[in-house]
Amino acid sequence: MKKMKWLRSLALACLLGLLLVGTALAQSAEYRLNVNRNFGYGGGKQIKGLFTLSVVGGPADDAITKVTYLLDGQEMAVKEQSPFDFQFQTESYPYGLHRLGARVETASGKVVEVAPREYEFATAEQESQAVTGILGPIGLIVIILMVIGGGSTLWTLRHKEENQRLPLGASRSYGFKGGAICPRCGRVYPLPWWSFNLLTHVYAQCSFCGKWAAVVPLRSREALDAAEKAELALADSQPVLKNHDGEAEKREQLEDSRYVDEV
Repeated sequence: MKKMKWLRSLALACLLGLLLVGTALAQSAEYRLNVNRNFGYGGGKQIKGLFTLSVVGGPADDAITKVTYLLDGQEMAVKEQSPFDFQFQTESYPYGLHRLGARVETASGKVVEVAPREYEFATAEQESQAVTGILGPIGLIVIILMVIGGGSTLWTLRHKEENQRLPLGASRSYGFKGGAICPRCGRVYPLPWWSFNLLTHVYAQCSFCGKWAAVVPLRSREALDAAEKAELALADSQPVLKNHDGEAEKREQLEDSRYVDEV
């Protein structure tokens, strides 16, 4: 009895599978109208510019011999040679809502009406408004990022000389974001509030050397104290900087000029 129930279930599953496969094949055999933009504007159902109409799908064993493209049921163009595409300008037709469709004729003599697609042929004003609506927020974000970047650079330049006079290993204060060790100069600096969070890292500008980098934030006082003490090791690795104020160099040149080899 149980075996019979199992066989019935298996048969029903196979039948359902065949039905699904048949439905999928029937759907793949349907003709569809493609509307591809070549140049211009396309936002949702609003289009403006140069577009190409084409018919795709259909049974593989019944070749297309003729395609008539329709606009609101009226003939736009007739194509009798492959690839049966039709290119058109929306400006050549009245503005407003339209139904684009196609009529397909096949080698077996079938005539198939392709499901139409609805579009609004937009005016120049509508295109301008749509583009402004898209680019406006993007431009605002770009301006905000530029202001933040410019402000951070000015802040860094203003405090750079002051920070460079801070002795290695000296204690310093940090903001609510904590601090980080610069991968370039090796010094620990406070993370400014405008630094960008990148999951486990923070993208920020060093207030000592001015380098932008993705750094690991240090937030505990113990970690920051350890980073400050680690700066002391930099004293042995950093070369002694020469005086570049010009006075010492001028004195050396003056001394050298006093000695001239006699020929």
